[in-house]
Amino acid sequence: MAHNHVVMRRCIGCKRVAPQTSLLRVVRTRTGQVLDGTGEHISGRSAYVCPAPGCVKAAGRRRMLERALSAAVSEEIWERLLAQAGTGTQVV
Repeated sequence: MAHNHVVMRRCIGCKRVAPQTSLLRVVRTRTGQVLDGTGEHISGRSAYVCPAPGCVKAAGRRRMLERALSAAVSEEIWERLLAQAGTGTQVV
């Protein structure tokens, strides 16, 4: 019997629930480093955001990633998220 369970996660920008594979992921590792975890498996505390420029900007404006990860998020991570959201594709 096949189980087609879809893992759902909540976007921190707009609070909508969506399949995990359709969201952008940001990870804080055990060492405290914040990385773009989209498309690869990195262990650590994660936060998810929709691949829409509005959601990424809202998360940045309200500092939701910083709160969710309890760590500072670098400009490089924000630029990478905006680039992924702007094109609608995930950078691997």
